[in-house]
Amino acid sequence: MIVLSHRGLDLERAEHLRENSLASFRWAMTRGFGVELDLQLTADSELIVTHDLTSERWSQGKTVRPWSALARADFSAFEGECGALCTMPEALALVSEFPSVTMAIHVKGQNQSDVFIKALAKALMPFHQFFSRLLVFDLKVAPAGLLRKACPGIGLAPSVAHVFDVQRFQSVAQGTLYSPLEILSHEGPYNWVWLDEWDRRAVDGKSKALYEETTETFLSHGFNVALISPELHKGEKHQDAENLQVLEKRWREILKLKVNAICTDYPARFSGLANAG
Repeated sequence: MIVLSHRGLDLERAEHLRENSLASFRWAMTRGFGVELDLQLTADSELIVTHDLTSERWSQGKTVRPWSALARADFSAFEGECGALCTMPEALALVSEFPSVTMAIHVKGQNQSDVFIKALAKALMPFHQFFSRLLVFDLKVAPAGLLRKACPGIGLAPSVAHVFDVQRFQSVAQGTLYSPLEILSHEGPYNWVWLDEWDRRAVDGKSKALYEETTETFLSHGFNVALISPELHKGEKHQDAENLQVLEKRWREILKLKVNAICTDYPARFSGLANAG
């Protein structure tokens, strides 16, 4: 199973390394983990690796502007104090340096325009020989089709959630969530699915288990399956993220599903559990 370090993080490591940074990615890749990262597009059409829409958290409040309104010359003045931003080409270069790792690239709902997808395709093409180890996820159908034409052979995944979660969280996800049936019933550009279990709550106080309910079906239809570890939804009060003991119990259940990849904040702990059998 591919273990993806969420934003290059491991919440138990001793080193303090900023998320979505070259140093963080290198830390993860040196240990054999893949990485998951987020992208934003600057005013001068440069793809930078950062989660937030604005520069506020990165600059510690010194500049609060959307990345889309900033050019390299605008934020370079802060890099000495706030740390250098990682660009998409710099991150992709690490994939060539570490030949066994996988990179999962998150394209958020607000970044699904043709302009963004074309900028992403332009950044990806020089690394076409590594497409089998690149997964672009959370893509709606139309932008995924555009990227498929530009980058044949790359991994593409929609975010797939339980119907109840699609209803509750679609606005948060900015329209990128699909139900399992929506993906299975239509031929699309995807060769992966990114399963997203926001919590275990279902209608009328019942519980649900998206991963158990859908993994075998997606695998039998030829999809590779990646999923999100519960702690990534700790903010949504995911029951399986209550503490590490509860989380490890859920991991043992997930390991039985034989999925292709998992994205977690605890890659070393998860790998230790997986390797222990």
